[in-house]
Amino acid sequence: MVDLIYSIMNQETYPGWGFILSQGATTFWEQWNGFYSRIHSTFTSPGGWFYQGLAGIRIDETAPGVKRIIIKPSIVGDLKWVKANHNSVYGNIESSCDFRNGKVNMNMTIPPNTTATVYVPTNDAATVTENGKRIS
Repeated sequence: MVDLIYSIMNQETYPGWGFILSQGATTFWEQWNGFYSRIHSTFTSPGGWFYQGLAGIRIDETAPGVKRIIIKPSIVGDLKWVKANHNSVYGNIESSCDFRNGKVNMNMTIPPNTTATVYVPTNDAATVTENGKRIS
C-alpha cells in the first residue's frame, strides 16, 4: 500500500498529487480532475501519510496520551531520505532515516517518560547496529 501511495504522490500526470501541485493547488481538491471545489479538505490527509507512512511516526493506540510510540519507516521507490517530527504532550518525537548505498541510517528522538517500538527495515537482523555496535 505504501508503494501505491508513494506512486500517486510522485505522479506529475493525472491522477497524481504532483499533477494537482503543477496546477497551482495549495489545498487538496474535492476530485482528482479538479471539478467542483478546489479547497476541499474533508477526509483527506496527504500530510499525515508523510508522517505515518514514510517517516513511520505512529501512536500506539494501546497507550493513551502518546505514552508509547511506534516508529516504522518505509523504504519505497527512489526515496533517499525522510525526516519528520511530532510535538507531543511529552516532547518532540522525531524520525529521520537516510536510505543510501544499500544501508539505512536511522536517528530517533523519543521524549522522556515514553517508550518506543522501533522497526528497522532489514532482511538480515545480524547487520543491525546501534552507534556502530551490533545489537542482539
